[in-house]
Amino acid sequence: HPEKILLDSDLDWGQDLLRLSAVLRQKEVDKVSIAYAGSADLSQFDLPPFRQLTPHQPTAGWVAISLLPLKIGAHYIPTDSFYWLEAYRPVCLVGRSIRLYYVPDPPLEQREPIERLPAGADDLQECAK
Repeated sequence: HPEKILLDSDLDWGQDLLRLSAVLRQKEVDKVSIAYAGSADLSQFDLPPFRQLTPHQPTAGWVAISLLPLKIGAHYIPTDSFYWLEAYRPVCLVGRSIRLYYVPDPPLEQREPIERLPAGADDLQECAK
């Protein structure tokens, strides 16, 4: 788990966007909310319909988030912008830099979190390719 030691552009520079596209197709995801730290044009990656995840606004459904904005913020996004996601267990890890979640409706603020991911948990599975 390299994110425990180092988390900056050396770990998260968009290398897993193609993997994300494949995983979302495999899981038959029809729409996704995304928080991505890089500068790539997401419309060029064969993703299902997507919207940018808004800081501090919990949302239900499929959520894909790069580790950089999740853990330390990015590009003028405050550090705690997506901290609400830490209350949910990711479905899987896409490559080494994107976590994929499914957040039930209603999201966090209207219900109890379903399962907290323990600090230092090493059992997060990589999504099948």
